[in-house]
Amino acid sequence: MEFLTLPLFHRKAVEYVCFDDSFRIASFSADAARYADDRDAVAMGGDIRLAFPELAGFENDMLSMLRGSSNPILVRNISRSRMDDTPAGIDLSIETTRTGDTLHGIVLLEDVSERLRIEQQLVQQSNEAKLLLQSITAAKTYFERIIDSLADALFVTTNDGIIRTVNRAATDLFGYHKGELIGRSIQTIIGTQELLPSDSNLTNAELTCTTKQGSRIPVAFSRSFMRHEGPVEESIFLGRDLRERKNAEAEINKLRSTNLYLNEEIQAEHNFEEIIGTAPVMKKLFRQIEKVAATDSTVLLEGETGTGKELFARAIHNLSSRKKNVLVKVNCAALPAGLVESELFGHEKGAFTGAFARKVGRFEFANEGTIFLDEIGELPLETQVKLLRVLQEREFERVGGTESIRTNVRVVAASNRNLEEQVQLGAFRSDLYFRLRVFPLRIPPLRERRDDIPFLADYFIRKFSLRMHKRIEGLHPDTLERMIQYDWPGNVRELAATLERAIILCEGGQLHDIDLSEFGLKGIGRKPSALEDVEREHILQVLRESDGVIEGKNGAAIRLKMNASTLRSRMKKLGIQRRGAGFI
Repeated sequence: MEFLTLPLFHRKAVEYVCFDDSFRIASFSADAARYADDRDAVAMGGDIRLAFPELAGFENDMLSMLRGSSNPILVRNISRSRMDDTPAGIDLSIETTRTGDTLHGIVLLEDVSERLRIEQQLVQQSNEAKLLLQSITAAKTYFERIIDSLADALFVTTNDGIIRTVNRAATDLFGYHKGELIGRSIQTIIGTQELLPSDSNLTNAELTCTTKQGSRIPVAFSRSFMRHEGPVEESIFLGRDLRERKNAEAEINKLRSTNLYLNEEIQAEHNFEEIIGTAPVMKKLFRQIEKVAATDSTVLLEGETGTGKELFARAIHNLSSRKKNVLVKVNCAALPAGLVESELFGHEKGAFTGAFARKVGRFEFANEGTIFLDEIGELPLETQVKLLRVLQEREFERVGGTESIRTNVRVVAASNRNLEEQVQLGAFRSDLYFRLRVFPLRIPPLRERRDDIPFLADYFIRKFSLRMHKRIEGLHPDTLERMIQYDWPGNVRELAATLERAIILCEGGQLHDIDLSEFGLKGIGRKPSALEDVEREHILQVLRESDGVIEGKNGAAIRLKMNASTLRSRMKKLGIQRRGAGFI
């Protein structure tokens, strides 16, 4: 029941009851009693408050109203029972009416059962709507919890790619707030139209996406369509972060490369397993290696072919703080011209025909270790530029890639060519040459360490005899002397090959009376028999003492008191040719 004080207004009352200032009923309509709480009280002279107890407490207001000094009164939603005990509702309003000079109060009774029924129905519907809203809200919350629990980034878009909703994985992965993405195009994330429009047959793609912070990440996107009735109305994009997978693949590739490389190393046969040398020039070289090995400086090994430059590179690595990490060997001369950069720096999937997967390059594989670049003078000029960047900035990109890769690798390079001459000829970059030549080490040829030949010969005889299951005691003194006198243009490698062939042919317990001319060593131990032979030997000796330099104040031409062009002509006539870092 609701009590309201309203200004006087005209209304059509269903029934009425008039009363005087003593609250006695003066008149009433025929059916007024049916709305009374006590129907019998609706009678002439009866107390109106007994008929309508809702008026109790309003006496002063009703008297004031009869004096013309109070506003009308309205009591709403009074519950009653009809004669058939069905519920009814009324609104009761108190106003005044004048009969002649007398002012009476009048209670107007309006049946509002239908209104109450409608209001009750509306209340019920409102409650049902609230329950439905609560259910929808709970369902929405539950749905959001489900999609937020997904590990993959989820985007729901309209037909033209406008984002309608995203999950937490999407905002976490790409660094946006939810409100920053809703209403924007999905191209903000995928950066391509490959997956648009909705009629595209492409539903899966691996894309490189850009986060809000600008970092690039690989993501595998799949797309499905939602159709209600008819054409596509919405699309669902699921994006999976591929960084862990890519890192795992890179690690697997690295491990595979490690396994392959180590297998190659295991299968490889080195010319000798330890450095053998007691000559003064070797002792000086050992001291230099001990000093430079303790640093991370780049080392350039210079020397003729067959002097064992790889062995010295291993010695530098094994004496360094990097010895627990890998030593990666690269023979630059053996790399195919079209695959040099791929071998050194690696390549991305699809970088060129046949690049079916990402490949880890030798520099990336050698990180924290040492890389030995043998025959570095064979590198193409365009690759030399990239190598220079690695030496200077310690970073590179894979072929077909855009991401810079940092590397911490110690470089040891070697060449049997005269790189200084190569620079002058334009075949080798001068800036790379000086960057490599931080600490040059010259590996002496065997002819400059003849005292080591007996020790080396003894080592190789024991090595090859054991392998061939033969008992060879050693070299005949005359044969050893002839070998000591020979210049060995192929150096230690030639010595090893010569002894291996000799042991194969040997039928006794000692190597002697070997026809060394069979092994391409013509003239071993023979004294020059002609003037040209003497001249040739003299020029060769001077060239060796001049380190192969022909011109200049310390060149061979000055020492021979000849014009440089004359010396070159004479060398050509005598058949003196440059081979590696020396002459033959």
